[in-house]
Amino acid sequence: FDENITDDYINIVQCKSANNRLQHYQNKIANGANILELGAGVGVVGSSFAAMGGNVLLTDLPTLVDCSLLPNLMRNETHINKKDDTKEAHTSMASWLGKDSVQIHSGYASATSLDWTKPLSEQLSPVQIGNIDIIIACDCVWLVSMLDGLLDTVASVFEAKKVSKKDDEDSKGNCDDVSFLMSFQRRDTNEGDKSTSFTTVERVLSSVEARGWRFDCLAWKPVLVEGVDNFKENKEVFIFEIIPL
Repeated sequence: FDENITDDYINIVQCKSANNRLQHYQNKIANGANILELGAGVGVVGSSFAAMGGNVLLTDLPTLVDCSLLPNLMRNETHINKKDDTKEAHTSMASWLGKDSVQIHSGYASATSLDWTKPLSEQLSPVQIGNIDIIIACDCVWLVSMLDGLLDTVASVFEAKKVSKKDDEDSKGNCDDVSFLMSFQRRDTNEGDKSTSFTTVERVLSSVEARGWRFDCLAWKPVLVEGVDNFKENKEVFIFEIIPL
């Protein structure tokens, strides 16, 4: 043990490691990663990842898909004179994203309904599940009742990827390990882990550990949230990387 290694040094090393992981994901998305977004809402995150170069399947409940996601994807569609190579790229994405996919700058996006309380295999095709590179979810489990459903859906992808990887080690879509990136805003400042309404950071991490998955915090930042009557409060936002072991 080197007595000269201080806590500050360890924190710097950890920070560099997290930055390297974030850069890894940025490069992966820019190179056309297949991304499944859970709880996509109005589609801001998924559309942004598509613009970076990813192939993003945005999912949420049927009402949100029909009234929010699909209209917003159409509004953000990039209208360009498609060259032959662009047409070929779009055709290759059709089986994964579906026939209604749209180009958003450097990537492609599509939307479909997905209910976390129902089996994943009944809602997405084997091709879609087997070719997922990254799962993302942005602040969509703020209530306690939402957490298990989200993690059950993620677990279904993890398990399917394990099976498909064993079946075909040479397949491009199946040889890469899948990972889950989850952003989370702390809302339990006053009640702490005893909150019965809001999901806590501790509850997220303990639930992930209970499933035998590895997690790392890639980023943490305080954000100023504005409420009613001009009330402002600092909240913590985390980005977790979750990987099956």
